Amino acid sequence: QPLSSLQQQQRRQRQSAPAAAAAAALNLAALSPKGQYELTLAHIEHQMASALALQSATEYRHWLKLYALNLSQQQAVRKVRELCDELLGPLVAQDADVHGAEISSASRPGATAWQPQLLGFNKRQLLRETVLPALATNRALQLILAEYLEMLET
Repeated sequence: QPLSSLQQQQRRQRQSAPAAAAAAALNLAALSPKGQYELTLAHIEHQMASALALQSATEYRHWLKLYALNLSQQQAVRKVRELCDELLGPLVAQDADVHGAEISSASRPGATAWQPQLLGFNKRQLLRETVLPALATNRALQLILAEYLEMLET
């Protein structure tokens, strides 16, 4: 008898799963476009964090590209700059004091030193080969794209 009651419970759950999925779809459809964008962005960020935690370089690169495409579609300039700055890292000219001594970002309160590698990828290579091409899909971001390409060349 315990097995049959468990099987009945599982059947009920399977039968209610499509109804629950339909209700969730209706809730998502009721969101404003801004809410849908924020939910999508949060999902992609979560997937990127999961790929990092699992040390899955291929998945991370995939989700990074989708993240950049999403930011590009929404013209999220602030987030685009944050992403590009993180991958670009410090530039020698910007990170030298007046005496030419290098200033580590770790010397700033609460900051950690920039690491040039991420899951075996060179961050600048990720910027050049994954993020910037995704951003190029939006002509409104061309100036930002040119700016970061120029910084990568120096």
